[in-house]
Parts: sequence; structure tokens; C-alpha cells
Amino acid sequence: MCQKSLWFRFAALNAAVLLAVVALYGAVDRITHRKGFTISRSQIGTSDPANYLEWSSQVFAGKSPYRDGTLPYPPLAIVPMLVPRLFFSTRLGYTLGYGLLMIGINSALLALIERASIEYHCNPTIALAWYTALVAPIASMVLARLDVIVALVCLWGALELGRGRQGTAGFAVGLGTMFKLVPALVLLPYFLRCLSSLLKKGTDQPVPNPKPLIRLRTLGVDRAVCPLFQQSASDPRLWLGAIRTLSTFLIVCALIGGIAVFLFGGTAALQPFEVQARRGVEFESTYAGIAMAWGKLTHTEFALKFSPYCRCVELSAPATSLLNRISTPVAIAAFGLVSYLLFRFPPGEYARSVSAVLLVFVLTSKVLSPQHLLWIVPFL
Repeated sequence: MCQKSLWFRFAALNAAVLLAVVALYGAVDRITHRKGFTISRSQIGTSDPANYLEWSSQVFAGKSPYRDGTLPYPPLAIVPMLVPRLFFSTRLGYTLGYGLLMIGINSALLALIERASIEYHCNPTIALAWYTALVAPIASMVLARLDVIVALVCLWGALELGRGRQGTAGFAVGLGTMFKLVPALVLLPYFLRCLSSLLKKGTDQPVPNPKPLIRLRTLGVDRAVCPLFQQSASDPRLWLGAIRTLSTFLIVCALIGGIAVFLFGGTAALQPFEVQARRGVEFESTYAGIAMAWGKLTHTEFALKFSPYCRCVELSAPATSLLNRISTPVAIAAFGLVSYLLFRFPPGEYARSVSAVLLVFVLTSKVLSPQHLLWIVPFL
């Protein structure tokens, strides 16, 4: 009973904080916009909920958001977009309804954080308070985008791996990958650990359970070594679990992908891959930030342009073509380095491994902003 009341209080507090910060940002934007300090709305383009309303309305009209629209996400992403459309058809009503839906999903994430905190003998009050403080600055992203769902699924999949439930983990990550491709990265440290165990089979030593240098963690997950990480390479459960995880993951993705191909117009369902391949440098990305800072220092002109193809704002500058060319090699090199480190020196803390992979993905992507650190916050 005490745990339930703790979750309810923090869920209410978190919702109030998110709404207050969004209202504050809106007031500041209106004031600064009148003074000409911010980018005009015509330059930025439409907001995410407006796009979601358009795509969900296409489904209600019997159309395909892929064939007849520009949906840049995997097929399950349309599901949360459809829920507020059941009740609202205006932009304001839909935006409010979508925000309430995301508050509910964020509350589910809080419940998962509290459960994990208790399970790993961490103070749930500190865990929930820390999460509330960290997500406050990115409140608009929590309420107006899909990324809190990604954070929920990433944490769920990692926790299931930590509990030794590889089949459930594969199912969770498979579902998440059909919302956005990001949750698939949760499995990378696990398979690297399995490969490391195979190549070090001669030592046949399990990974030790290290003591944390800092005991106050958001989740306390860093204090618990996954049961599967304590298995030696000669233990068949390690590889049976890896096969179970991979097969469940692939089956879930294949089933949902097959249904999407059938419902949404055949190969048109592959549009998200084409959209991502054609995208330029997002103006909120690390690359764009560096380029704009350099442009300010060197007095080089740059501009922001709205791309109707991906419904995003991209940077237009002399360095844009170079950034587009180097972004993929930089990402590959960064992932290669972090994969080598996780393979060569696998930490006992799975949460730390997942955080490292997600952080590299955010920082080296040309289309992601630091706001996407929301995916990592529950692991801190």
C-alpha cells in the first residue's frame, strides 16, 4: 500500500511538473517571438502532434500513412497516434489528448522505475525524484513525442534481461523496435557479452559482482549483475538464452512487419528506411550545433529549412554536405569502439552498458538532439 501511494504521489508530481514546464516554455516563446528573438513558426514547420493528427486521420479515412503520407516511423508508432484521434479531430483537442496519453505512459515508466528500485534494494524516493528532476527540462519532448515510449521499452527490455527472462526481453525489445528502431540497441551489450564468453571459454570464469563506488543510483540497477552474466561460457543456459532472445525478437519484428506490409500498401511500409536515408542534418543534432557555433564564430551564413519529406527542420550551411558524408563513418567508428570496449572489458552492470550504447547513438546521429537523452535517463 505504501509503494502504491509513493508511485501515485510521484506520478501526480511528475505530471504537474511537465505541464508547468511546457506552459512556461510556451509563455517564454510567445514573449521572445514578439521581440524577434526566436525562429518564426513558419520556418520551424508543424509540430509533432499536428503530424500525428494528419497521419492518424489518414488511417481513419481508409488511407495508408506510408503510401498516402510521409510516416517516417515503424508500423507500431501509429498506434499511440490513433488513440487521441478516437476522441479528438481538432488540432488543439488532439494535442491535449496526446499529451494526456503520454502522461499516462510516463506514469507507467515511473511505476517500472519504482519496482526496479525496490527489486535492487535502492531507495525508490530518490529514484523517482531524480527521474522527475532530469525530465523536467525536456518536458515538451515527453508530452509531444514518442520518445517516452522508447524509454519505457528500453528499460523494460534491459530489466527483463537482468532478471534472466530472455524470451520476455526479446518480446519487449521487438515491440519497441516496431515503434522506433532504437530499442534494438538494448540487445547489443548482451550479445557482445555472449560472444566474449565464448572466446574466453578457456578461463570458464563468471563475471564478478563489483561493488559500486556510488550507492545512490536512480534505479540501483548498476548494483545488480544480470543472472545470465554470472553464467560461465560452458553453461548451456547462456547460449540457449541468447537464441531465445534473438528468435523471439525476430519473430515479433517479422509478424508486425508482415502485418504492416499487408495493411499499409506492400513495400510502401518500408518508407521509414527510405526517409531516414534521405534525411539531412537535423538542426538540433550534435553536428548542427557544432556547425552553427562555428558559423557564429567565423561569421559564416547558415539557415534552417523545413523538409516536408521528413517533417523536420534541417541545417543549410556550407558544411552540411561534409557533415552528411562523415556522419555515417563517425557513427560506425564510435559504435565499433564502444562495442570493442564492451566486448574486451564487459562490465558487470548491464545498465551501464546499455547507457553507453544509447549515448553513442544519440551523439553520433545527424538526426537526433541531446533531448533524446530521455532514453538514457531511467538508467542513470
